[in-house]
Amino acid sequence: MLSDPAAIRRANEALVALVHEQMPHKSYRQEGIWKPLAAGLILRMAGTVENLTRLLGSRHEDDSLVLLRALYEHVVTFCWIAIEPEDRHLRWHHSALAWRLKLHDDAKRLGLRILSAKEEAEAREARGSMPSLPDRASEADTFWADHIHGFLSDLAERRDARSLRGMYTGLYRLASQAAHAQPETVDSYAKNKFRTLPRTIEVPASGSLFYIDTARPVFAYALLVNQFCFGWPSSERVWELVRAA
Repeated sequence: MLSDPAAIRRANEALVALVHEQMPHKSYRQEGIWKPLAAGLILRMAGTVENLTRLLGSRHEDDSLVLLRALYEHVVTFCWIAIEPEDRHLRWHHSALAWRLKLHDDAKRLGLRILSAKEEAEAREARGSMPSLPDRASEADTFWADHIHGFLSDLAERRDARSLRGMYTGLYRLASQAAHAQPETVDSYAKNKFRTLPRTIEVPASGSLFYIDTARPVFAYALLVNQFCFGWPSSERVWELVRAA
């Protein structure tokens, strides 16, 4: 991991540039729906890495953790869909329809209509769903370990914090404290972390570099899967940037 903010910025920006050099990304009807969806997801994740990098030097450590959490969820979902995209992108879509239907039904209390009559009927008829996020991470680890260097496959390896399943515990669940306004979110503003008196709230001197530096190895999983499926970006260049020192 890097400890110099300037080096982190250079490495993160270089990783994002690998995506931007492929844009605009064109696909054709005969190539199916997954190719443009995949490119869109990769570009979406690159944008999150960009925004994480903008927080370098800021005092907002929890904000970088929340962005890293969002990046992780996108990466896991992307890697899970890519295992069997023709079926799984539909399950992804149906899960989204179920979420929109809940929003639609809740909005009715406010006199609002989110979905058209046709969209509501489609959402109510939707079938199929995705497994939980940790289960998606485990499936991605197991499947891609047989195809791509860097994924960890068996149960012992999935307990490794570097695996997608390991990151669920070591990264996503930790980041959920910041995302869901848990008491721990106050810690970074408390001089004594609320463990001793006096309790002093202050603006922190700086935020952690760790979460912003971690964006590269997290994003790398999706980029390596995309390279396997579509031939870009260069896996050698991805590894070079992940291992930057």
